[in-house]
Amino acid sequence: MGHELVICAGRSAVINDADLWLMRHFALEQLAGAANEVASTELRRYFEAWSWVGPGVYLNLDPPARDDEVWIHALRQLLALVRCRVRDFGPHLPADYARIHVRGGRCEWNATLSTAPILRATDAFEDVAVRRPVAVGRPADRGR
Repeated sequence: MGHELVICAGRSAVINDADLWLMRHFALEQLAGAANEVASTELRRYFEAWSWVGPGVYLNLDPPARDDEVWIHALRQLLALVRCRVRDFGPHLPADYARIHVRGGRCEWNATLSTAPILRATDAFEDVAVRRPVAVGRPADRGR
């Protein structure tokens, strides 16, 4: 299995291909039940456009709206829901679940999967896909 180098807005992370695809699956699962808001529709289009074409090769990962605060907020909320959903499985994701529900990609889901790497992939993706505010001032001044 390969790893994808995800690069957005000058930030980067190396994320396991399968874990990234599983994160995508859970994002789309959460979006399927979302209200038909503009941000949800845009997020759904974004994740549906991803293409895993080979080991370490994904297409269309660069978020289209990194400067749109509504989109960023919606993405952060979505990734929080993804984490909750993955944690619902406990420490392991059954292979049967992945075989039945996870579509596309380049992986055969033949064994029980640890959920910890999926959660780490979600964190790493958020770190590079969402511009986080840069703290200004001395550390003692922050948070006042």
